[in-house]
Amino acid sequence: MAPFPDEKKNGDYEKDVEMDSHLSDTDINITTNSNFITTSALEEQLEEEEAKKKGDDDKKHDSHSFSWMSRYTRHVASHPWKHLGVAMILSIVISGVGMVVGNFSVSADNNGWQSRGTLIANRQSQALLIRCKGDYIRQQGETAWQELTQNVQGNWESDLGCSQGGGGGEERNRHLLHWEQQHPTTSHTTSHTTNDTNDKNQFNSIKTQFHNTNRSSPVSITSLFATNKNRQDTINSHNYNDQTDFQTALNVNPAMRRQLQDATSSTSEALAGCDTSYYTRIFAYSRLFPVWKINDETTGSILSGAAIRDICIAEQNTQQLLETNGYCAGCDSPNKCLPPFSIVFFARLTVGDSSISLSCDQLATTWENDHLDTVQPLIQQCVSAMLEPTFNIERDPFPDVCPSGFFPSMVDESMLQNDGRVLYTASAFTSFPQNNYLLTKNTLYTLLDQYDRAGDVVTGAYDMDREDFVEHQVEVSVNQDMVLAMGSAFITAIAILVHTKSPWLTLIGLIQIILSFPLAYFVYTFIGQLEFFPFLNFIGVFVVFALGADDVFVAVDKWKNARLANPQGPVADVAAVALPDAASAMFLTTLTTAVAFFATAICPVAPLKCFAIFCGLLITFDYIMCVFLVFPALCIYDNFNQRGGGNCCCSLTGCCKKKGDGSDEAATEDDKEKVSFIHRILSKFYDVIHLLRWPLLAACIVALVISTIFAARLELPKNSDVRLLNPNKFQQEQAYEWRRKLLSQALTSTTGNPGYVVFGVDPADTGKHNDPSTFTQLVLDDTFDPSSEEAQIYLRDFCDRFFAQDFASLTSTDYKCPINRFDSWLQEQSTTGYQPDSAYTSSCNGATALPMDSTSFNQCVSAWAEEQESSAILSRDDVMKYTIVRFQQRVRFDSPFNELNSEWNLIEQWMENERNNVAPQGVNKMYHSSFDFWWYDTNGSMLSTAYSASGIALGAAGIVVLFSSRSVILTIFSLITIGYVLTSTTAMLVASGWTLGFLESICFSILIGISCDFVIHFGHAYAGMTGTRGQELTRHDRTKHALIFMGPSILAAGFTTICGAMVMIFTIISFFQRFATILFYTIIQATLASFVLFLVLTDTVGPAKPTSWVDSMTEMLCGKEEAEHNGDKKGSTGFAKSNEAE
Repeated sequence: MAPFPDEKKNGDYEKDVEMDSHLSDTDINITTNSNFITTSALEEQLEEEEAKKKGDDDKKHDSHSFSWMSRYTRHVASHPWKHLGVAMILSIVISGVGMVVGNFSVSADNNGWQSRGTLIANRQSQALLIRCKGDYIRQQGETAWQELTQNVQGNWESDLGCSQGGGGGEERNRHLLHWEQQHPTTSHTTSHTTNDTNDKNQFNSIKTQFHNTNRSSPVSITSLFATNKNRQDTINSHNYNDQTDFQTALNVNPAMRRQLQDATSSTSEALAGCDTSYYTRIFAYSRLFPVWKINDETTGSILSGAAIRDICIAEQNTQQLLETNGYCAGCDSPNKCLPPFSIVFFARLTVGDSSISLSCDQLATTWENDHLDTVQPLIQQCVSAMLEPTFNIERDPFPDVCPSGFFPSMVDESMLQNDGRVLYTASAFTSFPQNNYLLTKNTLYTLLDQYDRAGDVVTGAYDMDREDFVEHQVEVSVNQDMVLAMGSAFITAIAILVHTKSPWLTLIGLIQIILSFPLAYFVYTFIGQLEFFPFLNFIGVFVVFALGADDVFVAVDKWKNARLANPQGPVADVAAVALPDAASAMFLTTLTTAVAFFATAICPVAPLKCFAIFCGLLITFDYIMCVFLVFPALCIYDNFNQRGGGNCCCSLTGCCKKKGDGSDEAATEDDKEKVSFIHRILSKFYDVIHLLRWPLLAACIVALVISTIFAARLELPKNSDVRLLNPNKFQQEQAYEWRRKLLSQALTSTTGNPGYVVFGVDPADTGKHNDPSTFTQLVLDDTFDPSSEEAQIYLRDFCDRFFAQDFASLTSTDYKCPINRFDSWLQEQSTTGYQPDSAYTSSCNGATALPMDSTSFNQCVSAWAEEQESSAILSRDDVMKYTIVRFQQRVRFDSPFNELNSEWNLIEQWMENERNNVAPQGVNKMYHSSFDFWWYDTNGSMLSTAYSASGIALGAAGIVVLFSSRSVILTIFSLITIGYVLTSTTAMLVASGWTLGFLESICFSILIGISCDFVIHFGHAYAGMTGTRGQELTRHDRTKHALIFMGPSILAAGFTTICGAMVMIFTIISFFQRFATILFYTIIQATLASFVLFLVLTDTVGPAKPTSWVDSMTEMLCGKEEAEHNGDKKGSTGFAKSNEAE
């Protein structure tokens, strides 16, 4: 039987060759002279040597048969078609079941970009649910309480969990986080009833809507990738405050108001049949909202006549387009629009052209010649007053110096620094979706390229005020990016074909990679019970194509090395050596990469958790399918080659072969020559690094130090906003960039958003945290009891103490906490001569103020809340169960992370002191919450996940290296190399101007697993080398062997991954691009580090006997025999033992 290539040392092969030569030349007609051996004796001697040789072979076969993998591969080699067919059929059947029964579909399902299950998330979940359902509870009573406390509610992003009706009717079917960030609570009314209305309709102040037009939504969150597709078809349920009239909304003086009214009632064609009071509702819905930028930023100004003319003409052309398509509002016909509210509209009112009779040229001339010099100083004074620290745009009226009709979105924040020149302004078109919101929004998007962007003096960038065009473009771009995955598949196919020169192996390799997707989906859906499949998971397509070919390269190269060492051996013998070795090497790298992904699954944000789990499964199934598909395919491939029949499908080198023509031997020689050429190149490379090893070591140390210094400069982002499109490619993203320059953005950024203090509800989230389609039940605080006099006094005085803190301010000048409004009502009702309400006379037992009789408190406060129709206090069976305090925060979701962190801790410390030291029993479990802090918690959770997952991945890599090499020193070298890869990659990102946002953090934690693959291969080969009998291997021998033996596979794998990353760089979505960029940098640095740093370390100070320490410890603990057995087992399950391939 032919020997295994690993089992005979070089000397043994030479002896065999000599013996064969001697036997072939021996004359069997030997004389019987005593000086010669007889034929019979010679035959006996040969038989003895063959028996001895066979015994040695059998012993060596036993060591290989020790491994179940060896036994499996021998069976595969004997029946390759059977194994391939069964594996293919089973995998296709399972894949079909997973895709069909699992209802797989390509859709942008990207809700859920918030943390779930954390303290902050649990608080906000309960606060959001009860605030949203407040009216439903008040109207339906016990039915609503039972529904909310006993059943998990639906997806809050699509219907706010308000599918049962009730509270927040105007909020239903909205993306609440997106909406609230743009339209925070404010009120300017005085009556108690109106105060309650503000509790219910917290997003409806027209003045606030005008000011906050420029707020960006937290990209959850626009989301990451998603938009809410479930908005109401017709959104017309806003209940505006009666006192918020035209003058209040537009801040115009009576003369200007009369001017507009006269224009409306006149014969003016522009405004005939239109209602100018519609401007009070212009931002109640999403509007076409272009932002204009002056082209000459050095000397130009939006306030110049030329700029006014340019914008005026562009607005008219765009308005005509809207009228043609019937997307107008404010007039009798959808084919007629009110003029957009803009700097041009302001200029017309200022020059007295309320009838819109002047042409754009006439308006520009009149404005610049007669009014600009007077109005510009007033605007500057107005801007200066608004930028005063004491001014709060959410609360305060406009300063008196502001010219009538002026709004902060008309100028940019830097106006004062630019000597009164305005560089940016915005326009708001009255483009109302008359019939169907989604249809109209999508149609407005299709007209995007037809809107007039001006261009001579100013340039416009169009979007809707709630970034609908950005959301739509993200959806379109994600689908377009998936097409590039096919490009990644094509590159992978070409790389495999070039490396293997076998269409057969290329086909099986691609099938192996492709099938890993549905198989992973099967486990993900049916075993993992994960129903949520975010579009982020499709990054896995790029990942598996970029990394999937690596296993094919390793398997093919291991086979070729084994075949070259044993050119005439049976397929089963080669398989028993090559495939276990390949399986072991692939398992180690698969393990580290999969662990890096699975470690990221500790993230409490559903899309990232699901992405990590799915990609981990992809990597795992790619390995499994390589074992069950590529291994049999290699046996079939080798069988064809060994038979010598020409087959172009099996091997491109066999296309011209004819069976029996001897070209199979020639092909084998060609393969040897090719391998020898590659090995000669790597051998020369080793000679260079060996000669320069000490200078290279010093250079590597310096590079590691420099990389560490630069990597330490990586900073957190200045804001928490996340953008997914390139502003240089998309005007809607450019509109966002320019919008941030407006004065309105600066004012709202410094004002903060509303927060809440909640009493009576426990922090909890009882839904499936990995499934955004479920939300939570309402979980009441059973200990909440405000009826005692101590509790009443505490609640009554709470707001005075709370609003005395720097971190909290009133949401409006007349805001009063619900319990204080109740106290005022008691005092009012008990006033002498006042006719009390029936609720007071029937329920309050003559109470005059708080504190009141504890036995009457619950019934009285419940009656008051019902009379006032207030959802700020809710009762169940006439027992108070909940109340809320609203306040204005100093921070927003897009404030710097450190500011959010500091503010959260400041408020939490104050609240903790209240709970522990001030509040009496019954009211001492309150907490604060807001969407901004939920977003902060989401960001923080992803950052902490990145650090934790990085630690897990790095630790797993160290354990894998230690296990595979059984060498502490090699493990240290590997960790140093991995550390260099990470620091050098980070340094490159710092040089590119990146910050450590959560997307970058997640990428880092995942790519740790990828960065250690090459080092593991080299360490595996270094430690596994064995020399000839009596030969003492040096560190130089081992380093050269590792380089030559594994170098080709590593180079091929690196090339394929780099090509896959380069394809992904051309995607549109910035997250895909960033993932690809980090992958590209990581693979470049991992290749350099493994071929230079790691090999230089092993060649200079590497161990000659890498496993000696572990072996001695094993011997000490387990005994010598067990240690030797473990060592043999280790060697037989995958370590390359031979040098013949070199």
